[in-house]
Amino acid sequence: MDGIEQEMSELIVRPASTGWASSVVKFPGGPSYCVQDAAADAINLVSGAATAAKNLASAAIERIERTETALRNAEIDVAELTVAVADARNEIEQAQTQLAARESELAAAEQRASLAERRASDAERRASDAEAAVERIVDAIRTQFPAKSWVAAAEKVSAAA
Repeated sequence: MDGIEQEMSELIVRPASTGWASSVVKFPGGPSYCVQDAAADAINLVSGAATAAKNLASAAIERIERTETALRNAEIDVAELTVAVADARNEIEQAQTQLAARESELAAAEQRASLAERRASDAERRASDAEAAVERIVDAIRTQFPAKSWVAAAEKVSAAA
């Protein structure tokens, strides 16, 4: 029981079996307790109740103000986080665009490298084929014109001259 209920229970006795209608008022000062004293006590009781209610209302108002401040701060935080999320999404989209462009550049570079490898391989094969052809030509010349016949033909030409 709080202070107000305790003070009221001291002034008004309520039997458990009956309601307010049969309540008996106890006079703290006995039979000489006068109506003015009862009125003063009632005014003090009401004044105390009003003060307690005012204090409760003030506490409730302070709590509401703190809650409203916290809510405003939370709303500001949510707004800031929303902006941060939007910025992050934009940055992610930009990064994805740049990544796609770089992937495209890499694919093109890989194609160029593959083409260059094929061309180099073709050039090596043609060089090898050309070298083999030159060797066949040299072998054919050697078999058709032995070295001794060249020397003999050259001596005949020099002697005739």
